[in-house]
Amino acid sequence: PFGYVNLRSLARCGIHFTERELASYNLLWRYAGHVLGIREELLPRDVHEQKEFFLSSRKHQGRPERIAPSTKAERANAASPAARASRARRL
Repeated sequence: PFGYVNLRSLARCGIHFTERELASYNLLWRYAGHVLGIREELLPRDVHEQKEFFLSSRKHQGRPERIAPSTKAERANAASPAARASRARRL
């Protein structure tokens, strides 16, 4: 499904590929999956299967948690350069 997400994003930017380019791209992802030890029957045969898997997996994944605005602000402040410098001085 990772390959499909990349292609979808590129298409949204106006970048499109020929069927041959899509087949080559899918072959690259199949090879990567093979090297990682993924069983062949689990590897999508084409971009259309990648899309189906992606859309199916989205239906079954949990929804992101809601974060209170105060928590968002705390997290943003914790990542600020001043906060990192303060933590570095304490080490």
